[in-house]
Amino acid sequence: MSGAFPVSAEGARKVGFAIAEILKKNKPAPLVAVGRDTRKCGAGLQDEICRGLTGAGARVVCAGICPTPAVVSLIIESGAEAGIMVSASHNPPEYNGFKVFNSDGLKIPQEAEAEIESEFGKSGDLPPPRNGEENGLWKTVYGDALGGSAPEGRDFSGIKIALDCANGAMSEIAPEIFEKTGAALYTIGCEPDGDNINSGCGSLQPAALGREVRRRGAAFGAALDGDGDRVSFCCENGREVDGDKIIALFAAAMVETQTLKKPSVAATVMSNKGLEIFLENMGLKMVRTAVGDRNVADAMKKEGLNFGGEKSGHLIFSDYSTGGDGLLAALLMADMVKEKNKPLSLILPEFDLFPQVLKNVRVRERKSFDSMPGLRGLVAAREKKLGRAGRIHIRYSGTEPLARVLVEGEDESAVNSAAEEIVETIKRAGGAP
Repeated sequence: MSGAFPVSAEGARKVGFAIAEILKKNKPAPLVAVGRDTRKCGAGLQDEICRGLTGAGARVVCAGICPTPAVVSLIIESGAEAGIMVSASHNPPEYNGFKVFNSDGLKIPQEAEAEIESEFGKSGDLPPPRNGEENGLWKTVYGDALGGSAPEGRDFSGIKIALDCANGAMSEIAPEIFEKTGAALYTIGCEPDGDNINSGCGSLQPAALGREVRRRGAAFGAALDGDGDRVSFCCENGREVDGDKIIALFAAAMVETQTLKKPSVAATVMSNKGLEIFLENMGLKMVRTAVGDRNVADAMKKEGLNFGGEKSGHLIFSDYSTGGDGLLAALLMADMVKEKNKPLSLILPEFDLFPQVLKNVRVRERKSFDSMPGLRGLVAAREKKLGRAGRIHIRYSGTEPLARVLVEGEDESAVNSAAEEIVETIKRAGGAP
């Protein structure tokens, strides 16, 4: 939560200092791009990060409020050695955090995070920030990057589109980009006040977008999250589309247009078995990764893939960007709707999703799952009962004190029963009171 160390003024300063010290091992006076979302506390945290960076001898390009994919574009265009985004992404307004990117615009791996932790805390008294004045360069750089994501002369005139910007970092740039296409655009969540990011809006709360889609008769709706790196979609009937259906739609379109470089798509362990079967029927392999867009991006780079994503809304088109970009995905969705001349529901691929349930358990501490009495035995027994198509995946949230339990199988009652048993076992072992 923002304000609590290390997501505090002192913590931000130490993070900046540590990153600069590490970068200086390979290059004197390294350049770092820094941005933030619309959270009220973000301005102070950004200033302190810049203070730590410059205090250790780094140079800074400070973008101010901008979406995460714009920081990535700024890294690539400016030749920066790293980038930092002050954001808690899709989380509520009271949270904040730091996303760190390398010179390729990729989220740093865990070993790099460990190196930052080892340098953390070595900074002493630092001078005020220098060379950290906010500038609007990112708008041009990011706009140019989006311009290269589809054929020139993109024209969405005649298409009604509803867009939810989550009162976040895309609130200004996303409507501007879409309006240039001639689309009939209807926006919500574009009035950030520092306290309303992701509040009743955005990719995790698409109900308001669904109502706007129905009210306006839009062909589809797109809901971005607070920092703009993920998106969820609604059909013209206002219903949210499952993220695996969206991955399938883009994969099928890329096969049709012969733009998929290899017969493989990267997706996480959270994706439904139904998606995997759908891809197999198209002659495509699903490359499964651990949860997190960083892991998807890493697998794509390793395997030489140009499309992958998470069902939670991170969609990575590596021909255009190294990471998730909700606005890019929304533009590419509009391209398909325009070409097919049909609303979203009529271009979605038809396949069945297996019954799947995801439950969250609030925990006091992150105990090893292996140390929880009876848990591993229960999981093994329930997986056997679920059959060949069943699977169970348990992990901790990367941002909240939650254990996440995913259960999937052909029998819905067996899936629900297994999930309930596992949740109760975790609660007894270490759940929050």
